[in-house]
Amino acid sequence: VNPLPDEDLEIQCALRGAIAKNSRALLLHDSDWNASNSFDAPDRVVPKPHPVKVEGSTVRLDLPRMSVATVTLTP
Repeated sequence: VNPLPDEDLEIQCALRGAIAKNSRALLLHDSDWNASNSFDAPDRVVPKPHPVKVEGSTVRLDLPRMSVATVTLTP
């Protein structure tokens, strides 16, 4: 989660004792912070695939301001 309205975050996470071979991230974000889904635009704000990097036992992910992400790692 990046709740900051004026700063993107670079997330780095160490997997101690494990190595992920496959990874997937979904990002919930819109450049307009007031954006919402409606009957006219039901898919305005939806989770979208987002790049995540796995290097050995380190996972890296950039989070835009005001966004939420899920990361799935598999061995």
